[in-house]
Amino acid sequence: MSTKLLNYLLSFEEKVGRKSPTISGNQIVSKKRRLRFLSPMRCSLVLFAAFLSGSALAHHSVSQFDSSKELVLEGTISVMEWANPHVWIRILVLDDDGNEVEWGVEASNPLNLSRKGWSKKTFKTGDKAIITIHPARNEKPFGRFVRATLSEGESLGRGY
Repeated sequence: MSTKLLNYLLSFEEKVGRKSPTISGNQIVSKKRRLRFLSPMRCSLVLFAAFLSGSALAHHSVSQFDSSKELVLEGTISVMEWANPHVWIRILVLDDDGNEVEWGVEASNPLNLSRKGWSKKTFKTGDKAIITIHPARNEKPFGRFVRATLSEGESLGRGY
């Protein structure tokens, strides 16, 4: 590496907040070593931090659902949200008092579901459907998708 290029790189460090004087003579060897060591090290640290943050956000527990129970919801689809990280199906169901309650059903991500034959149009607003879920442990109106039967009689298996 030429002295001119090395001085340019070191002046760049000064601009971003590091104080490195211009160099000459015997100092060039130690500065070259430092630049060679720090550049790959910085890249490695940035990549490692990006990897950790992505994997930490991508994984979460399904413990909020009671997988020992299955609940059958029969009603009308209000909306299907085809988006990452999970597809959500909203279904309007009549409760014991005859009131409409909107249930949220969490399925897998769009890529996995499309590999199983699903699409954005699998559940359409206004369609009648029967959806089996693992209900939420806190007894709120949502659950994890298990299977469904559409109004045309088509059956959908595991949404995970």
